[in-house]
Amino acid sequence: MAYATINNTSLWYEVEGQGPHLLQLHGLGLGHANFAPVTPLLRPDFTVIDYDMRGFGDSDKPPAPYSIEGWADEAVGLLDHLGLDAVDVHGTSFGGMVGIVMAAKYPDRVKRLVIGCCMARYDSLAILNKKVWKAMATATGMGEEVANLIASQAFSRAFHDTDRAPAQVAAMGAAFKKNDPELWKHFCDLLCEADLTGYLPQITAPVLVTSGDQDIMTPVDSGPAGVGTREMVRRLPNAWLTLLEGCGHLHLVERPEESAKLVRDFILDGTINGETVLGETDGR
Repeated sequence: MAYATINNTSLWYEVEGQGPHLLQLHGLGLGHANFAPVTPLLRPDFTVIDYDMRGFGDSDKPPAPYSIEGWADEAVGLLDHLGLDAVDVHGTSFGGMVGIVMAAKYPDRVKRLVIGCCMARYDSLAILNKKVWKAMATATGMGEEVANLIASQAFSRAFHDTDRAPAQVAAMGAAFKKNDPELWKHFCDLLCEADLTGYLPQITAPVLVTSGDQDIMTPVDSGPAGVGTREMVRRLPNAWLTLLEGCGHLHLVERPEESAKLVRDFILDGTINGETVLGETDGR
C-alpha cells in the first residue's frame, strides 16, 4: 500500500497482481474494502489497482463540495501518478457512476468498463432512500447503525440467512466508521441530484453492466423518473447486461467467484457466460 498526492489530496492505494491493469472504483461508504471478496480472485489475472477515493476510507477527506466529475478526474490523476495510459476499469454502485463519467470524459484512458449495480439517474424511491440514510447518520453518526440499515437493503433475503452474513455486516460497520457524517450527507445529496444520462451515448469503450436481480437499492428496472441498469444498456452504444440470479445489491459479496469470473471473462476473453461478444480489436 502507498499514498499518492492528487490535486493536493492524499489518496491511499494498492497495486498488486499480474497481467493487465484493472482500476477498481468502490461504492459509497465502503472504500477499497468494497472489493475485498473479489480482489484476491482477480489478482492472478490482473494487476489490480484498489484505492480510496477522496473523502473515503484511508484517503484525505477535505470539506465539501465534491462532484462525480471530480472523482473521475482524480482517477485519471492516479493513473498519471502510476505512469499508466489506458486501463480496464471495474466500478460498482457509486463507483460505477464514477466509471461512467471517466469513460465518457477520458475515452483514451478506459479500454473496457465493467459497472455493477448502479443507476445513471435516481428515481424517487432511490432519493427517498438516501434521505433515510442521511437521517440515520444525523441521529447516530457513522457506524453500526448506518451499516445495519444499508445491509438490510444491500443483501438479498436469502444471503441474510447464511453463515457468511454476520461477518459481512460487521465488516461493513468497520468500513463505515471511517466516513465523516457531514460528508456522507453531502454525498447522499450529490447522488440524488446526479444525472449521468448525457454521458452514456458518449462512451466508446465496450461496457458490461452487471446487476443482482433482487437489487432493491439500484434496481434493474427503475421507476419512470430514473434510469436503471436495463435502460442504461439501451442508451450505451456498445454494452451488455447480465443479471445474477438471487442476488441483491452487493453481488460482489454474495457471489464473489461468479462476479470475478464475469469481469475476467469480459475483459480478457470478450465473453459473457461463455458467449463471445467482442473481438480482438474491441478495446483489448
